[in-house]
Amino acid sequence: MLVSVKKLSHSFGSHWVLKNISFQVRERECVILTGHSGAGKTTLLQILHGAQPIQRGVAEVAGYHLNKLTQRRLPLLRRQLGVVFQDFKILPQKSVGENVGMALEVRRMPRAQIKRRVNAVLRGVQMEQRADLKCARLSGGEQQRVAIARAIVVNPKILMADEPTGNLDETLSLRLVQIFKKFNEHGTTVILATHNKQVIQELPHSQLIDLSTHD
Repeated sequence: MLVSVKKLSHSFGSHWVLKNISFQVRERECVILTGHSGAGKTTLLQILHGAQPIQRGVAEVAGYHLNKLTQRRLPLLRRQLGVVFQDFKILPQKSVGENVGMALEVRRMPRAQIKRRVNAVLRGVQMEQRADLKCARLSGGEQQRVAIARAIVVNPKILMADEPTGNLDETLSLRLVQIFKKFNEHGTTVILATHNKQVIQELPHSQLIDLSTHD
């Protein structure tokens, strides 16, 4: 299994946001985490990419046991992942192209190859014409598309996205769902957190995990 979670629970103070969550994800699978606001979707994704510690339970992601993962080995796990955060985490004073290509530069990829790959993913999210624009000048929806392009450009083993269509209109939301679907069909495991019923309907063959049922 690419992801294995057993009896995972997590609390903030006296409030338990996750209770006894168990599931498995196979390679090439598409998984949707759903549930009402506050059901723990964001917290679960944070745990899976190492941003929150495991309090109770056991989890393994891409061969890394999260219960035993040290800070020194955390970057090795994250090289297997592409993550789209709700708050984007893009650098506003850098251009669209610079934000998307940054992870490839860290991997010492040749500049010409970086440019080709960045242009390809920006074309996919309809941002190619804004490649040289500073991200501070973008709308919220445009920033979200940059965040998605940045996660996809590294060809991750697992693509995680937290409400990826939250700031987008219906047409662009559907287009981005098709992008996620295409990467899944080409072998990328996809884990989406969403309460958008339209997104869920567009991915009918996904494993659906409703965190509301674990309250």
